[in-house]
Amino acid sequence: RQMCIRDRMKDGAVKIECDVVAKFGQSVFSLAKTVQDAVKSSVESVAGLTVAQVNVNICGIAMPKELKK
Repeated sequence: RQMCIRDRMKDGAVKIECDVVAKFGQSVFSLAKTVQDAVKSSVESVAGLTVAQVNVNICGIAMPKELKK
């Protein structure tokens, strides 16, 4: 998957927005939930910031090479 991440700080907490490209056939709901949980956990543990919100935008589907013909 590919990702682009933007963040904003407001009232002492960070709001994060991620653009993600999913693999063809992948559950977009479970992908979004996995990204949300991983980003929140990583930012809080590594940077010590409070994460108020993680928005995940599925902005595309990556098709396998054999289906692109």
